[in-house]
Amino acid sequence: MYLRNVILAALVIATVAFAQSIPPLAALDTPYQVRYAVNLTTESGGAPALALDAYFNVANDGANGASAFGSGLGNGSTGNICANLYVFDNQEELLWCCSCIITPDETIGFSLQKDILSNPLTTIATGSVTVKLVGTAAGTGTGGCFQSAALQGTPTLVPGLLAWGTTPHLINQAAGQTTYFETETPFLPAQLSAGEETSLATKCAGILGNGTGYGTCKSCETNALGGQKM
Repeated sequence: MYLRNVILAALVIATVAFAQSIPPLAALDTPYQVRYAVNLTTESGGAPALALDAYFNVANDGANGASAFGSGLGNGSTGNICANLYVFDNQEELLWCCSCIITPDETIGFSLQKDILSNPLTTIATGSVTVKLVGTAAGTGTGGCFQSAALQGTPTLVPGLLAWGTTPHLINQAAGQTTYFETETPFLPAQLSAGEETSLATKCAGILGNGTGYGTCKSCETNALGGQKM
């Protein structure tokens, strides 16, 4: 009897510990999120060339508020969020930073090749990237996110963004044929340290101030984007 009680107590403690290790859903809706994309280049005449694409979709889930009657009536800026994106190559270099305004219940999309790698700060093709997302409170009007990716001053970090992305994975390479399949996974929540926030702000401000238009958004797609069969 004593041994059985000990075993039951151990199981209860293990169950509670396991449950506590799983973050609540609210913990997944954070202002700072990260993911990656790979297999973005192929060899062409011995030199890497841009080839496969990846897509990122970012939704405003309303956690930062929303107008009771929708954006067409009253204060249409309630709950708006700036989605600030940062794309790094594998040498820790910031290739691209950008900000798009997202209204409550809206989803926007980015094509890595069309919107990002087609207008990088440098011309070096990269096979993999790290993508970081920071949500900040938007100002009023359509320009409420103008250059907010530079995180100047003391930006207000807000929850309310959920994001997903695709990346191509190599599954077969034989007889001169290469086959890929595409997976889609969510961005993962991360902790934004003061050092990382300063680094993002400084590097992005340099791009916006001295990049002559390179390394910034070509467009903010107002629709979600999907991958294609490979």
